[in-house]
Amino acid sequence: MFNHNFSFYKFHGAGNDFILSDIRNLTDSFFDTALIKKLCDRHLGIGADGIIFLANPNNDSSIFSMIYYNYDGSRATMCGNGARCICAFANFLNLIDVDKYFNFDADDGVHNAMILDRLENKWDVEISINVLSQITKIDERSFFVDTGVPHLIKFVDNVDSLDVYNEGKILRFSPDFGDAGVNVNFVELGEKIKIRTYERGVEGETLACGTGICAAAIVINNFFNKAFPINISALGGDLQVNQLNDNVLLLRGPATLVFEIEKFYL
Repeated sequence: MFNHNFSFYKFHGAGNDFILSDIRNLTDSFFDTALIKKLCDRHLGIGADGIIFLANPNNDSSIFSMIYYNYDGSRATMCGNGARCICAFANFLNLIDVDKYFNFDADDGVHNAMILDRLENKWDVEISINVLSQITKIDERSFFVDTGVPHLIKFVDNVDSLDVYNEGKILRFSPDFGDAGVNVNFVELGEKIKIRTYERGVEGETLACGTGICAAAIVINNFFNKAFPINISALGGDLQVNQLNDNVLLLRGPATLVFEIEKFYL
């Protein structure tokens, strides 16, 4: 049994939920894959889509580093909803102020962010998302783009009736996307743009995927002539995407502190 006096915080960004912890005095290697999976288990642990560590920055321009692990214990380069949550967490820890720009590191590079507002346990956060690849048009309704995580954007007529788990699983493991696979986003265009996402590492549908919403927005802007800012509705809530330049998007949305844990047993 693992018994440790150690603080964890549960946050969610539009329903995409995470365990967060400040490890500036430790190291992420303290948490092995087995422990990460136990903590994220929704029946036997705290329960989350992933775990995020706030670590010391890698360069002088950043306030902190974001280290992100998926539900299955695999390390990921970026998570848009998780990034908003860790920025809110940094404000909660008094590392940053509201209404001031700051930088933080992630595995895909440096990101700029701002806490736009805070009301008790809820934050309004805008972060930059790096566009790491050109958009590849696969067919008239399918596109690929890397926004810190590789994403397949597939347009459908009725996203609400879709079997996201089974259809997403097939595409996620398609050999077309190599051994690492791809996140699969099903998007319905209309007066209200809707999205549902099958995420690798979680190996199932999540209530929202920030980098997936950014990937969908840049495809919609480029191929469907919709101007930024673009509002997109996920199961867990609405997010807004704007464009800073060809290589950087801005993702705005909520981050909510759910609870704090000071001691756990596993």
